[in-house]
Amino acid sequence: MTPAKALLCVRAPVCGLPDGKWENRRYLILRGYIDDSGSRGHSPVLVLGGWISPVTKWLEFIPAWQAMLAGPPPIEYFKMNEAAKLNGQFRDWSEERANERVLMAWAALEPHVAYQVSTIIRLEPFYRIFGAGQIEKRFVNPYYLAFASIITDVAWHQKSQGIAEEIDFIFDDQAMEKGKIAEAWDAFRASADPEIRDLIGSFPSFQDDKKFLPLQAADFMAWWVRKMATEESDGKTRARLPWKAKRNIPGFQMHYDEARLKIVLDRIVRTAAGENPFSPGESA
Repeated sequence: MTPAKALLCVRAPVCGLPDGKWENRRYLILRGYIDDSGSRGHSPVLVLGGWISPVTKWLEFIPAWQAMLAGPPPIEYFKMNEAAKLNGQFRDWSEERANERVLMAWAALEPHVAYQVSTIIRLEPFYRIFGAGQIEKRFVNPYYLAFASIITDVAWHQKSQGIAEEIDFIFDDQAMEKGKIAEAWDAFRASADPEIRDLIGSFPSFQDDKKFLPLQAADFMAWWVRKMATEESDGKTRARLPWKAKRNIPGFQMHYDEARLKIVLDRIVRTAAGENPFSPGESA
C-alpha cells in the first residue's frame, strides 16, 4: 500500500467533512483498531485487543510504521505470529534479525497510541459452560463475547472519564463472525444500558490487517497479551517483553475466567427469558 493510500485509510471517515469542521474535529475523533489472537486447538485463550487514539495520532503513526516495514530488508506487512515463528514475511530470517524488527515495531507504535484495551477469554471453560445447551449452538463463539466486551467496556470507561465523543472501531476482517455481528448489531445496541447507549456508535468497520497498518499494530498487541496470558495462567510472571517502555500507556483488560463466564451465561439466559439480568444489588 502506498503512503498516500495508507493515510487515506485512516482519514476516510472524516474526509466528507468541510475543511473547517475537519480541523475542529480532528483532535476529538477517536479511532480504535482491534485484532484477535488465539483459537481453539491452538491456544488456551482468545484475545481481542488493540489501541485507541485520536485520528491525528494515527496519521502520525502511518509514516513511522511504513519506515519500520521498509527495513532494510523490507517486508510487505507485519504479523507478530510470523515474526515469532520465522515464517511468512520472516521466512529465512534469523531469530536475532526478527527480534530487531519487533523492537522497531514497538518503537514505531509506542509514541502514537493513547490507550490500550484487551479482552481475554479462557477457551476450555468457555466451550464447556456455553456449550451445555442453554443457548443456541450457533451462538457458542467466544469472539462474540470478546467483541461485545470491547465495545461496552470502552463505552463505560468513556462515561467514567466524561468522554462524550463516539469511538470509530475498526476490527480485523473476520469473515464468518462479521455477518452474524452485522445481523445482531441493532439488537445489541438497543439492549445496551441506556447510560452508555449513545456512546456506542454505528456498526464497526472490518478490514484486512495486511492492508490497514493500524490493524498490524493491534495484531502486535493482541499477540503479546495472548503470550502473557498463556505463560502466566497460574498468576506467576514469566513472559518478558523484549523492549523497555518509555511511557505508561493507560488502558484496561477484561479477563473471562470460569467464574465470570458463568455469570455472563446466567445473565444471557435471564435476558432471553425476559427477566432482569441482574440480581438485587448486582451491577454490571
